[in-house]
Amino acid sequence: MQIMKFTHSSKREQNIELFGLIGEFCACEVTRRALSCSISSRPGQVWYVAVEDAAVYAFGSIRLQGKCGLLRHLYSPAHHNEAWEAVLRHCIEHARRCDACSVRLTDYLAMENRYAQVGFIPFGNPRGRFTQYVLRLEPAYAATAMA
Repeated sequence: MQIMKFTHSSKREQNIELFGLIGEFCACEVTRRALSCSISSRPGQVWYVAVEDAAVYAFGSIRLQGKCGLLRHLYSPAHHNEAWEAVLRHCIEHARRCDACSVRLTDYLAMENRYAQVGFIPFGNPRGRFTQYVLRLEPAYAATAMA
């Protein structure tokens, strides 16, 4: 399996490969129900897509807001746990390389154990079936000094 990285460009022609891979999921009602939102993107948003033999196994995106990475649209159409986690880890590493202090996301309360395995903790008050999760990141210099 290969993890491909894309950065959403303001030039439409530079997004053809990214949306060629995930476009069907952006337009799919099943995906919207699973994520409880429509998939959106803006220039500068970084996407990771797990593919094998032209099949998409998982995708997700991250964008930086100040010193916080905002993880969005983490999804595995085939419920492929390894691909889902690989995309999640790539998003986290992107935030770390950009010197983000944390990564935040909103997902189902039922996902708490899955995110806890990677170090996320619930943050704030739940809203219906959803809550925010946060992962505090060490500064990049501390992580490399310890290696």
